[in-house]
Amino acid sequence: MRYIKDVKKNKPYNIFLIVEFILCFFMIYGVLWDKTRITSAAFVVSFITLLAAFIKINFEIKEVKMLWQVILIFLVSAICVIISFIHNDKPFEFDSIKEYLIFMTAIIYMFMCCHIDINRKTMNYILIFNVAIGYLYYIAYRIAPKVNIFSVGIDLNFGNPNFAGMWLFQSMLYCTIALIVYKQPIMKVYSGLSLLLLLRLLNKTGARNCQLAFLLFIAVCLWLRPRKDGKFPKWIIVIINILPIIFVPLYLKFIEPISQKGWFSFLVSRGKTLSSRVKVWNHFFEKLGNRWLIGEYITCLGNSHNSHMVVLCSYGLITLILVIVFTYTISMRANEQAKDKRNGYCLAAFFATLFMGFGEGALFAGGIGLYIMGCSFICLARYDFLDFDQVDYDKNNPALRRYYQSRLIKDRKRNIF
Repeated sequence: MRYIKDVKKNKPYNIFLIVEFILCFFMIYGVLWDKTRITSAAFVVSFITLLAAFIKINFEIKEVKMLWQVILIFLVSAICVIISFIHNDKPFEFDSIKEYLIFMTAIIYMFMCCHIDINRKTMNYILIFNVAIGYLYYIAYRIAPKVNIFSVGIDLNFGNPNFAGMWLFQSMLYCTIALIVYKQPIMKVYSGLSLLLLLRLLNKTGARNCQLAFLLFIAVCLWLRPRKDGKFPKWIIVIINILPIIFVPLYLKFIEPISQKGWFSFLVSRGKTLSSRVKVWNHFFEKLGNRWLIGEYITCLGNSHNSHMVVLCSYGLITLILVIVFTYTISMRANEQAKDKRNGYCLAAFFATLFMGFGEGALFAGGIGLYIMGCSFICLARYDFLDFDQVDYDKNNPALRRYYQSRLIKDRKRNIF
């Protein structure tokens, strides 16, 4: 693995991220064309690669605060899982601990994204790769074999329309960032067209939670636009990190009167009512019983349709608090390193992934490689976009260099960045 901390070292790529995104491509391809062996193999290799990189990086970094947070989450959640197995008299099998492995994999990947640095070439690779994935989704929609047929929307072989929507949503975030950061007209057309195709597909999935999360992302970006440094106030970061779990009791308390008044009737569609999560969340609270502190992993396996509910029900309140503190620490670190508003847009994309967790739990459970897409925004949020601006100035063309320099000055005067 190569860590790009000094451009003068001339290291072209961060190998770890390149490998992870290539494996993510094979996961997506395997799902779209119903080749489950490819998807499974890519996920296993991705998991092994992540563990190897995690062990390696811990010999290189000096800061250990976040490492201890990861270790504490691992120890507490592992104890909770073991107690649940013993309490329910269940044998340890791979299928039964797979959800726990996905949870810890997401935590470790977030940690990695806070400690690896990327350069311009890696940044370009990540953006162009994800924009290209948008076209792959549309090609698959047109010609790939359809395994499942749902009346509520298309699923692109992901198992259900909501899960398909979550993957489409991640690529939409990358396309939006590409549309913002690239100045070349051809790149704007390339990313803009991909975004339009993804918007159309997301609409066909009927994944309302992802649609609302994307609208929130756009709203946050518009709010950031007048801010020169792209930094979020601390209190907003606190609220964003606790919102997914706060949303659950608020939803259960107010959704019925809201539905009766018809305030959000435009979100109602065939097979999808506004109160569709009431039965699900009440059912998981019943399964959790009085085991709030340590959770009930074996009993609460399955999609609880909220990222923080997954943690609360499976690993308990103590683990949930540790996870919220961890994501808050990650958010603050990226926010402190922001140098212009493009960093803020990338951090907003990570927050949009947390927004997605209001009504979906795949980030911490059952999301195969979704964490690669959703958490890599942390790397982008820490990236020095001043390096990105130099891409055309290094060419040995004085006229071209002068043109781009003058355009950069005009862009900064207009407060585009």
